Formats: sequence, structure tokens, C-alpha cells
Amino acid sequence: MTWYENGELVKFLIEAEKNTWLGKMGNVEPPFLLGAHQYQYKNDFGFYRDIFFGEAVIAGIEIIQSSGEDRPKWSRCYSGGFVRVVNEDLRKKVNEFLRLARRKFLDSLSEGYHRADLSQHVADDNPGLSYLRIQYQRSVEFAGAFHELEKIVYHGALIHILAFDSRLL
Repeated sequence: MTWYENGELVKFLIEAEKNTWLGKMGNVEPPFLLGAHQYQYKNDFGFYRDIFFGEAVIAGIEIIQSSGEDRPKWSRCYSGGFVRVVNEDLRKKVNEFLRLARRKFLDSLSEGYHRADLSQHVADDNPGLSYLRIQYQRSVEFAGAFHELEKIVYHGALIHILAFDSRLL
């Protein structure tokens, strides 16, 4: 059984995400690429790096490299962001809500729902905001490849969307 098949990848990814952008930790200054935002996390299992560009609209890539290996074993590319122009206060509010909603989503994965088909969260403390994350495996031929779509709705209208594509390398 490989490190991916026994769930170690998912456990490590959850831990890494909680200890980087999501947890407001692991920021690398200066980033390797000019103009990028870069977050990193490392433990005995492996190394995680997230590099992205942009603020309101973003594009980025995450990689996981297991300890002792000379190249990444997993990658996830993502892009998207706000679908309309918003003021700074609303952008901050939505980004904080996104951190909260993603944390709840990751907690549900760590409780045994390793690849949920659908995750939805409505913010009790942020009226008008709701979070939806849809995941699906693309096909049997692409074992270990997932496509995900993350949406945030504000007072009934789509305000933020991110598309993810992950793959074992």
C-alpha cells in the first residue's frame, strides 16, 4: 500500500493547509517568484508548498513531496476568485469566511469523510454568506485525479468561485 492509498496524503494535506494560508502561518518572504504569495509547511511525512499570484483573482499551484523523495508526488492547480468588483471590507469579510468554511470542510474530511461529494456551510455569524464545495473523481483512468469547485454566495448571488484540479504525479 502506498502513502497515497493509506490516506497519508489526505492527512498531510489537511495538516499543511491548516498550517499555511488557512491558519495565517508559513508565509515565505521573499517568495521564490517575484510578485507571488508563497506558503510552506514541513513535517516528518513531507513538504508542502503553495505558490499563487493575485489578490481578488488568483492562480496558483500546490505540491506535496514526501520525505526522502527527490520530486513532488502530488500537485493541485487552482484559479478563480471574485466574480465582480467588491470593496475592501467585503473582500476581507469573504476571505475570512472562506478560511472558516474551508477549515470546517477539512475537519469533515479528517473525521473520516475522505472525499466528500458535497460540502456546504452557511455562516451563522456572517449572515448572507454560504459556502459550497463540490468534488468528483474525473474517471477511472485518472485514479488519484480530482476536480473540485468552490463557490461562495453572498445574499443569493455568486460572489467568489475557485476551480481546483489535483493529480498524483
